[in-house]
Amino acid sequence: MMPLGTTGMNRGSGKVLKCLIPPGRTGNDRRGTGNNRDGTVVPPGPMQTPAELRQRTGCRRWCPGECRQSSGKANPCWYRLNLRMKLLLLGSVTVLLVCSSSALKTGEVQWVSGVIRYSSQYGTDNWSAQQILGVPDVYPEYGDIDRAWAPHVIDANQFLEFQYATPVYVTKVDVYETYNAGGVKAIKCLDVSGTWITLWSTPQVSVIKSARIFSPSFTSTIPCFSNLIRLDIDCTVANTWVEIDAVGLRGSVEEGQWVSGVIRYSSQYGTDNWSAQQILGVPNVYPTYGDINRAWAPHVIDANQFLEFQFATPVYVRKVDVYETFNAGGVKAIKCLDVSGTWITLWSTPQVSAIKSARIFSPSFTSTMPCFSNIIRLDIDCTVANTWVEIDAVGLRGYVGTQDGTKNEHALNKEGAATAADES
Repeated sequence: MMPLGTTGMNRGSGKVLKCLIPPGRTGNDRRGTGNNRDGTVVPPGPMQTPAELRQRTGCRRWCPGECRQSSGKANPCWYRLNLRMKLLLLGSVTVLLVCSSSALKTGEVQWVSGVIRYSSQYGTDNWSAQQILGVPDVYPEYGDIDRAWAPHVIDANQFLEFQYATPVYVTKVDVYETYNAGGVKAIKCLDVSGTWITLWSTPQVSVIKSARIFSPSFTSTIPCFSNLIRLDIDCTVANTWVEIDAVGLRGSVEEGQWVSGVIRYSSQYGTDNWSAQQILGVPNVYPTYGDINRAWAPHVIDANQFLEFQFATPVYVRKVDVYETFNAGGVKAIKCLDVSGTWITLWSTPQVSAIKSARIFSPSFTSTMPCFSNIIRLDIDCTVANTWVEIDAVGLRGYVGTQDGTKNEHALNKEGAATAADES
Protein backbone atom coordinates (compact mmCIF):
# COMPACT_ATOMS: atom_id res chain seq x y z
CA MET A 1 0.00 0.00 0.00
CA MET A 2 1.34 3.45 -0.80
CA PRO A 3 2.05 5.53 2.33
CA LEU A 4 -0.64 7.78 3.68
CA GLY A 5 -0.24 11.39 2.63
CA THR A 6 0.76 10.57 -0.92
CA THR A 7 -0.97 13.07 -3.16
CA GLY A 8 -3.82 11.63 -5.23
CA MET A 9 -5.09 13.07 -8.43
CA ASN A 10 -8.52 14.69 -8.54
CA ARG A 11 -11.16 13.15 -10.71
CA GLY A 12 -11.53 14.97 -13.99
CA SER A 13 -14.57 15.64 -16.10
CA GLY A 14 -16.26 12.80 -17.93
CA LYS A 15 -15.58 11.89 -21.51
CA VAL A 16 -18.08 12.94 -24.15
CA LEU A 17 -19.24 10.26 -26.57
CA LYS A 18 -19.90 11.44 -30.08
CA CYS A 19 -22.89 9.89 -31.77
CA LEU A 20 -23.84 9.16 -35.29
CA ILE A 21 -27.12 10.97 -35.67
CA PRO A 22 -29.60 9.15 -37.96
CA PRO A 23 -30.28 11.18 -41.09
CA GLY A 24 -33.45 13.22 -40.85
CA ARG A 25 -36.38 12.63 -43.09
CA THR A 26 -37.93 15.31 -45.23
CA GLY A 27 -41.43 15.39 -43.75
CA ASN A 28 -43.16 15.80 -47.09
CA ASP A 29 -46.94 15.47 -46.99
CA ARG A 30 -48.66 12.26 -48.05
CA ARG A 31 -50.82 13.89 -50.69
CA GLY A 32 -49.98 11.81 -53.75
CA THR A 33 -52.52 10.97 -56.44
CA GLY A 34 -53.54 7.37 -57.08
CA ASN A 35 -56.36 4.99 -57.86
CA ASN A 36 -59.60 5.92 -56.13
CA ARG A 37 -62.05 3.58 -54.42
CA ASP A 38 -65.02 4.84 -56.41
CA GLY A 39 -63.82 2.97 -59.49
CA THR A 40 -62.17 5.89 -61.28
CA VAL A 41 -58.52 5.55 -62.20
CA VAL A 42 -55.99 8.32 -62.28
CA PRO A 43 -54.01 8.21 -65.56
CA PRO A 44 -50.55 6.76 -65.10
CA GLY A 45 -47.70 9.24 -64.94
CA PRO A 46 -44.43 9.10 -66.85
CA MET A 47 -41.79 6.52 -65.98
CA GLN A 48 -39.35 7.82 -63.39
CA THR A 49 -35.72 7.06 -62.74
CA PRO A 50 -34.62 5.85 -59.27
CA ALA A 51 -33.20 9.32 -58.60
CA GLU A 52 -36.54 10.90 -59.48
CA LEU A 53 -38.38 8.38 -57.32
CA ARG A 54 -36.27 9.38 -54.33
CA GLN A 55 -37.44 12.96 -54.73
CA ARG A 56 -41.11 12.12 -55.32
CA THR A 57 -43.57 14.02 -53.14
CA GLY A 58 -45.06 11.73 -50.53
CA CYS A 59 -41.95 9.66 -49.90
CA ARG A 60 -41.30 10.27 -46.22
CA ARG A 61 -38.51 7.95 -45.29
CA TRP A 62 -35.84 7.78 -42.65
CA CYS A 63 -33.21 7.06 -45.26
CA PRO A 64 -33.14 7.78 -49.00
CA GLY A 65 -34.51 5.00 -51.17
CA GLU A 66 -37.29 3.82 -53.39
CA CYS A 67 -40.84 4.89 -52.49
CA ARG A 68 -42.54 1.78 -53.81
CA GLN A 69 -43.16 -1.23 -51.66
CA SER A 70 -44.26 -4.77 -52.55
CA SER A 71 -47.25 -6.24 -50.74
CA GLY A 72 -46.57 -7.27 -47.18
CA LYS A 73 -42.83 -6.61 -47.30
CA ALA A 74 -40.75 -3.70 -46.15
CA ASN A 75 -38.74 -1.86 -48.79
CA PRO A 76 -34.96 -2.29 -49.28
CA CYS A 77 -34.36 0.84 -47.21
CA TRP A 78 -35.99 -0.90 -44.22
CA TYR A 79 -33.74 -3.93 -44.46
CA ARG A 80 -30.72 -1.67 -44.19
CA LEU A 81 -32.33 0.18 -41.29
CA ASN A 82 -33.50 -3.00 -39.63
CA LEU A 83 -30.02 -4.44 -39.59
CA ARG A 84 -28.60 -1.19 -38.23
CA MET A 85 -31.23 -0.84 -35.54
CA LYS A 86 -30.91 -4.49 -34.49
CA LEU A 87 -27.17 -4.07 -34.22
CA LEU A 88 -27.68 -0.95 -32.12
CA LEU A 89 -30.35 -2.60 -29.98
CA LEU A 90 -28.81 -6.02 -29.51
CA GLY A 91 -25.10 -5.41 -29.97
CA SER A 92 -24.23 -1.92 -28.74
CA VAL A 93 -26.90 -0.94 -26.26
CA THR A 94 -24.57 1.00 -23.98
CA VAL A 95 -23.27 3.31 -26.69
CA LEU A 96 -26.75 3.85 -28.09
CA LEU A 97 -28.21 4.70 -24.72
CA VAL A 98 -25.57 7.23 -23.78
CA CYS A 99 -25.79 8.90 -27.16
CA SER A 100 -29.56 8.89 -27.47
CA SER A 101 -30.08 10.67 -24.16
CA SER A 102 -28.59 13.86 -25.62
CA ALA A 103 -30.68 13.65 -28.78
CA LEU A 104 -34.07 12.80 -27.27
CA LYS A 105 -35.55 14.01 -24.01
CA THR A 106 -37.68 11.88 -21.72
CA GLY A 107 -41.34 12.20 -22.65
CA GLU A 108 -40.61 13.73 -26.05
CA VAL A 109 -42.82 12.29 -28.80
CA GLN A 110 -41.34 10.34 -31.70
CA TRP A 111 -43.11 9.53 -34.95
CA VAL A 112 -42.85 6.37 -37.02
CA SER A 113 -39.62 6.33 -39.05
CA GLY A 114 -39.99 3.00 -40.84
CA VAL A 115 -42.57 0.28 -41.54
CA ILE A 116 -41.35 -3.26 -40.83
CA ARG A 117 -44.31 -5.53 -41.69
CA TYR A 118 -48.07 -5.34 -42.20
CA SER A 119 -50.92 -7.75 -42.80
CA SER A 120 -52.35 -5.96 -45.84
CA GLN A 121 -52.68 -2.49 -47.33
CA TYR A 122 -55.35 -1.06 -49.61
CA GLY A 123 -52.83 0.40 -52.06
CA THR A 124 -49.12 0.70 -52.67
CA ASP A 125 -49.20 4.48 -52.20
CA ASN A 126 -52.56 5.88 -51.05
CA TRP A 127 -53.93 4.01 -48.02
CA SER A 128 -50.62 2.10 -47.83
CA ALA A 129 -48.74 1.17 -44.65
CA GLN A 130 -46.25 3.91 -45.49
CA GLN A 131 -48.97 6.46 -44.72
CA ILE A 132 -48.35 6.03 -40.98
CA LEU A 133 -44.86 7.52 -41.34
CA GLY A 134 -44.19 10.84 -39.68
CA VAL A 135 -46.53 13.35 -38.08
CA PRO A 136 -50.33 13.14 -38.52
CA ASP A 137 -51.61 14.71 -41.70
CA VAL A 138 -55.26 13.58 -41.55
CA TYR A 139 -56.16 14.04 -37.87
CA PRO A 140 -58.34 15.75 -36.63
CA GLU A 141 -60.26 15.20 -39.86
CA TYR A 142 -62.51 12.12 -39.92
CA GLY A 143 -63.24 10.09 -43.00
CA ASP A 144 -62.03 7.60 -45.61
CA ILE A 145 -58.96 9.62 -46.60
CA ASP A 146 -56.08 8.24 -48.65
CA ARG A 147 -53.36 9.76 -46.46
CA ALA A 148 -54.03 7.13 -43.76
CA TRP A 149 -53.35 3.37 -43.79
CA ALA A 150 -56.31 1.13 -44.58
CA PRO A 151 -56.26 -2.68 -44.84
CA HIS A 152 -57.08 -4.57 -47.99
CA VAL A 153 -58.53 -7.48 -46.00
CA ILE A 154 -61.45 -6.94 -43.59
CA ASP A 155 -60.92 -9.45 -40.79
CA ALA A 156 -59.77 -9.71 -37.16
CA ASN A 157 -56.12 -10.40 -37.99
CA GLN A 158 -54.77 -7.14 -39.37
CA PHE A 159 -51.55 -5.68 -37.95
CA LEU A 160 -48.87 -3.06 -38.41
CA GLU A 161 -45.27 -3.36 -37.22
CA PHE A 162 -43.09 -0.27 -37.33
CA GLN A 163 -40.05 1.42 -35.82
CA TYR A 164 -38.81 4.70 -34.38
CA ALA A 165 -35.38 6.30 -34.55
CA THR A 166 -34.51 6.06 -30.84
CA PRO A 167 -35.20 3.17 -28.43
CA VAL A 168 -36.81 4.25 -25.13
CA TYR A 169 -38.48 2.73 -22.10
CA VAL A 170 -41.99 2.88 -23.52
CA THR A 171 -44.51 4.84 -21.41
CA LYS A 172 -47.16 5.83 -23.97
CA VAL A 173 -48.29 4.97 -27.49
CA ASP A 174 -50.62 7.46 -29.23
CA VAL A 175 -52.63 5.95 -32.09
CA TYR A 176 -54.24 8.50 -34.43
CA GLU A 177 -57.42 6.76 -35.64
CA THR A 178 -59.19 8.69 -38.39
CA TYR A 179 -61.82 6.28 -39.76
CA ASN A 180 -63.87 3.75 -37.77
CA ALA A 181 -61.82 4.24 -34.62
CA GLY A 182 -61.84 1.54 -31.95
CA GLY A 183 -60.46 -1.36 -33.97
CA VAL A 184 -57.09 -1.63 -32.21
CA LYS A 185 -57.17 -4.75 -30.04
CA ALA A 186 -53.54 -4.90 -28.83
CA ILE A 187 -50.42 -2.74 -28.57
CA LYS A 188 -47.12 -4.59 -28.28
CA CYS A 189 -43.43 -3.71 -28.17
CA LEU A 190 -40.38 -5.81 -29.04
CA ASP A 191 -38.08 -5.54 -26.05
CA VAL A 192 -34.29 -5.40 -26.47
CA SER A 193 -34.27 -8.97 -25.14
CA GLY A 194 -36.11 -10.06 -28.29
CA THR A 195 -39.41 -10.70 -26.48
CA TRP A 196 -42.75 -9.24 -27.60
CA ILE A 197 -44.46 -7.61 -24.61
CA THR A 198 -48.18 -6.87 -24.76
CA LEU A 199 -48.51 -3.38 -23.30
CA TRP A 200 -52.30 -3.25 -23.65
CA SER A 201 -55.05 -5.43 -25.11
CA THR A 202 -58.82 -5.81 -25.14
CA PRO A 203 -61.09 -8.80 -25.90
CA GLN A 204 -63.72 -6.54 -27.49
CA VAL A 205 -63.12 -3.84 -30.07
CA SER A 206 -65.63 -1.17 -31.07
CA VAL A 207 -66.43 1.25 -33.88
CA ILE A 208 -66.41 5.01 -33.25
CA LYS A 209 -67.55 7.39 -35.98
CA SER A 210 -65.09 10.15 -35.16
CA ALA A 211 -61.35 10.72 -35.24
CA ARG A 212 -59.48 10.29 -31.98
CA ILE A 213 -56.04 9.89 -30.41
CA PHE A 214 -56.11 6.51 -28.68
CA SER A 215 -53.62 6.44 -25.77
CA PRO A 216 -54.61 3.61 -23.42
CA SER A 217 -53.01 3.10 -20.02
CA PHE A 218 -50.79 0.04 -20.17
CA THR A 219 -51.96 -3.11 -18.41
CA SER A 220 -48.47 -4.65 -18.45
CA THR A 221 -46.15 -3.97 -15.52
CA ILE A 222 -43.09 -5.27 -17.40
CA PRO A 223 -40.80 -2.43 -18.54
CA CYS A 224 -40.10 -2.52 -22.28
CA PHE A 225 -37.02 -0.91 -23.80
CA SER A 226 -37.71 -0.69 -27.51
CA ASN A 227 -38.16 1.27 -30.71
CA LEU A 228 -40.33 -1.43 -32.34
CA ILE A 229 -44.12 -1.33 -31.91
CA ARG A 230 -46.93 -3.54 -33.23
CA LEU A 231 -50.65 -2.81 -33.44
CA ASP A 232 -53.10 -5.71 -33.76
CA ILE A 233 -56.32 -4.56 -35.44
CA ASP A 234 -59.80 -6.11 -35.71
CA CYS A 235 -62.00 -4.76 -38.52
CA THR A 236 -64.94 -7.14 -37.99
CA VAL A 237 -67.06 -4.85 -35.81
CA ALA A 238 -66.69 -1.97 -38.25
CA ASN A 239 -67.16 -4.48 -41.11
CA THR A 240 -65.18 -2.11 -43.31
CA TRP A 241 -61.87 -0.25 -43.34
CA VAL A 242 -60.27 0.86 -40.07
CA GLU A 243 -57.83 3.66 -40.84
CA ILE A 244 -54.75 4.88 -38.95
CA ASP A 245 -53.03 8.15 -39.75
CA ALA A 246 -49.96 8.12 -37.48
CA VAL A 247 -48.59 6.66 -34.24
CA GLY A 248 -46.63 8.59 -31.62
CA LEU A 249 -44.24 7.00 -29.14
CA ARG A 250 -43.28 8.45 -25.77
CA GLY A 251 -40.82 7.05 -23.30
CA SER A 252 -38.02 7.51 -20.85
CA VAL A 253 -34.47 7.79 -22.10
CA GLU A 254 -31.87 5.83 -20.18
CA GLU A 255 -29.34 7.99 -18.36
CA GLY A 256 -25.86 7.20 -17.09
CA GLN A 257 -24.63 8.65 -13.80
CA TRP A 258 -21.61 8.54 -11.53
CA VAL A 259 -21.55 8.55 -7.73
CA SER A 260 -22.38 12.00 -6.35
CA GLY A 261 -22.16 11.30 -2.62
CA VAL A 262 -20.99 8.64 -0.16
CA ILE A 263 -23.51 7.76 2.55
CA ARG A 264 -21.85 5.03 4.66
CA TYR A 265 -18.94 2.60 4.47
CA SER A 266 -17.52 -0.21 6.60
CA SER A 267 -13.95 1.10 6.66
CA GLN A 268 -11.48 3.08 4.57
CA TYR A 269 -7.68 2.92 4.43
CA GLY A 270 -7.25 6.67 4.70
CA THR A 271 -9.21 9.88 5.02
CA ASP A 272 -8.06 11.11 1.62
CA ASN A 273 -6.05 8.58 -0.36
CA TRP A 274 -7.83 5.20 -0.59
CA SER A 275 -10.85 6.80 1.14
CA ALA A 276 -14.49 6.14 0.30
CA GLN A 277 -14.60 9.57 -1.34
CA GLN A 278 -12.37 8.20 -4.10
CA ILE A 279 -15.36 6.48 -5.71
CA LEU A 280 -16.93 9.88 -6.51
CA GLY A 281 -17.27 10.86 -10.15
CA VAL A 282 -15.83 9.29 -13.26
CA PRO A 283 -13.10 6.61 -13.15
CA ASN A 284 -9.57 7.96 -12.84
CA VAL A 285 -7.66 4.73 -12.22
CA TYR A 286 -9.28 2.30 -14.65
CA PRO A 287 -8.00 0.72 -16.91
CA THR A 288 -4.80 0.75 -14.85
CA TYR A 289 -4.45 -2.19 -12.46
CA GLY A 290 -2.70 -1.87 -9.13
CA ASP A 291 -2.71 -0.61 -5.54
CA ILE A 292 -3.37 3.03 -6.46
CA ASN A 293 -4.44 5.69 -3.95
CA ARG A 294 -7.12 7.19 -6.19
CA ALA A 295 -9.40 4.18 -5.51
CA TRP A 296 -11.19 3.12 -2.32
CA ALA A 297 -9.54 0.43 -0.24
CA PRO A 298 -10.78 -0.99 3.09
CA HIS A 299 -8.89 -0.69 6.36
CA VAL A 300 -10.24 -4.06 7.54
CA ILE A 301 -9.66 -7.26 5.55
CA ASP A 302 -12.74 -9.41 6.15
CA ALA A 303 -15.96 -10.59 4.49
CA ASN A 304 -18.11 -7.73 5.80
CA GLN A 305 -16.93 -4.65 3.95
CA PHE A 306 -19.46 -2.41 2.22
CA LEU A 307 -20.01 0.92 0.47
CA GLU A 308 -23.31 2.83 0.38
CA PHE A 309 -23.54 5.79 -1.97
CA GLN A 310 -25.95 7.91 -3.94
CA PHE A 311 -26.45 9.37 -7.41
CA ALA A 312 -28.01 12.70 -8.31
CA THR A 313 -31.19 11.37 -9.97
CA PRO A 314 -33.39 8.43 -8.94
CA VAL A 315 -33.99 6.03 -11.83
CA TYR A 316 -35.43 2.61 -12.54
CA VAL A 317 -32.14 0.76 -12.11
CA ARG A 318 -31.10 -1.32 -15.12
CA LYS A 319 -27.35 -1.72 -14.68
CA VAL A 320 -24.62 -1.04 -12.13
CA ASP A 321 -21.04 -0.83 -13.44
CA VAL A 322 -18.37 -1.42 -10.78
CA TYR A 323 -14.83 -0.34 -11.77
CA GLU A 324 -12.56 -2.78 -9.89
CA THR A 325 -8.89 -1.88 -10.13
CA PHE A 326 -7.12 -4.09 -7.55
CA ASN A 327 -8.00 -7.73 -6.73
CA ALA A 328 -11.23 -7.63 -8.73
CA GLY A 329 -13.93 -10.16 -7.92
CA GLY A 330 -14.56 -9.28 -4.28
CA VAL A 331 -18.04 -7.82 -4.75
CA LYS A 332 -20.54 -10.34 -3.35
CA ALA A 333 -23.80 -8.36 -3.61
CA ILE A 334 -25.26 -5.28 -5.30
CA LYS A 335 -28.32 -3.77 -3.65
CA CYS A 336 -30.52 -0.73 -4.15
CA LEU A 337 -32.76 1.13 -1.70
CA ASP A 338 -36.14 1.36 -3.39
CA VAL A 339 -38.34 4.44 -2.99
CA SER A 340 -40.55 2.26 -0.77
CA GLY A 341 -37.69 2.08 1.75
CA THR A 342 -36.90 -1.57 1.00
CA TRP A 343 -33.43 -2.84 0.17
CA ILE A 344 -33.59 -4.98 -2.99
CA THR A 345 -30.73 -7.36 -3.78
CA LEU A 346 -30.17 -6.91 -7.49
CA TRP A 347 -27.37 -9.49 -7.70
CA SER A 348 -25.38 -11.68 -5.32
CA THR A 349 -22.97 -14.60 -5.29
CA PRO A 350 -22.01 -17.12 -2.57
CA GLN A 351 -18.43 -17.29 -3.84
CA VAL A 352 -16.16 -14.33 -4.57
CA SER A 353 -12.83 -14.48 -6.37
CA ALA A 354 -9.57 -12.57 -6.81
CA ILE A 355 -8.74 -11.43 -10.35
CA LYS A 356 -5.35 -9.85 -11.00
CA SER A 357 -6.54 -7.35 -13.58
CA ALA A 358 -8.77 -4.28 -13.73
CA ARG A 359 -12.30 -4.77 -14.99
CA ILE A 360 -15.74 -3.21 -15.26
CA PHE A 361 -18.06 -5.56 -13.40
CA SER A 362 -21.63 -5.27 -14.74
CA PRO A 363 -23.52 -8.41 -13.75
CA SER A 364 -26.97 -9.24 -15.06
CA PHE A 365 -29.47 -8.80 -12.24
CA THR A 366 -30.98 -11.91 -10.71
CA SER A 367 -33.85 -9.93 -9.16
CA THR A 368 -37.00 -9.46 -11.24
CA MET A 369 -38.32 -6.77 -8.90
CA PRO A 370 -38.09 -3.23 -10.37
CA CYS A 371 -36.13 -0.82 -8.17
CA PHE A 372 -36.60 2.96 -8.41
CA SER A 373 -33.66 4.45 -6.61
CA ASN A 374 -30.55 6.59 -6.51
CA ILE A 375 -28.99 4.75 -3.55
CA ILE A 376 -26.77 1.70 -4.15
CA ARG A 377 -24.85 -0.60 -1.79
CA LEU A 378 -21.96 -2.92 -2.58
CA ASP A 379 -21.18 -5.78 -0.18
CA ILE A 380 -17.52 -6.78 -0.46
CA ASP A 381 -15.59 -9.86 0.69
CA CYS A 382 -11.80 -9.46 0.91
CA THR A 383 -11.05 -12.91 2.35
CA VAL A 384 -10.25 -14.67 -0.93
CA ALA A 385 -7.84 -11.91 -1.97
CA ASN A 386 -6.57 -11.82 1.64
CA THR A 387 -5.61 -8.19 1.07
CA TRP A 388 -7.14 -4.97 -0.16
CA VAL A 389 -9.92 -5.01 -2.76
CA GLU A 390 -10.03 -1.62 -4.48
CA ILE A 391 -12.85 0.15 -6.31
CA ASP A 392 -12.28 3.19 -8.48
CA ALA A 393 -15.82 4.28 -9.45
CA VAL A 394 -19.38 3.04 -9.89
CA GLY A 395 -21.73 3.89 -12.75
CA LEU A 396 -25.51 3.68 -12.59
CA ARG A 397 -27.73 3.21 -15.64
CA GLY A 398 -31.50 3.41 -15.65
CA TYR A 399 -34.47 5.35 -16.91
CA VAL A 400 -36.12 8.36 -15.35
CA GLY A 401 -39.79 8.54 -14.41
CA THR A 402 -42.43 5.93 -13.67
CA GLN A 403 -44.64 3.93 -15.99
CA ASP A 404 -47.50 6.40 -15.54
CA GLY A 405 -45.25 9.43 -16.01
CA THR A 406 -45.32 10.60 -12.37
CA LYS A 407 -42.24 11.45 -10.34
CA ASN A 408 -40.80 9.63 -7.37
CA GLU A 409 -38.29 11.19 -5.06
CA HIS A 410 -35.88 9.93 -2.44
CA ALA A 411 -34.99 11.65 0.77
CA LEU A 412 -31.43 12.39 -0.25
CA ASN A 413 -28.43 13.01 1.96
CA LYS A 414 -28.24 16.65 0.84
CA GLU A 415 -24.98 17.35 2.61
CA GLY A 416 -23.44 14.27 1.00
CA ALA A 417 -21.73 13.57 4.33
CA ALA A 418 -20.19 10.11 4.69
CA THR A 419 -20.07 8.17 7.90
CA ALA A 420 -18.06 5.07 8.73
CA ALA A 421 -19.94 2.31 10.50
CA ASP A 422 -16.85 1.29 12.42
CA GLU A 423 -15.29 4.71 12.78
CA SER A 424 -18.17 6.80 14.19
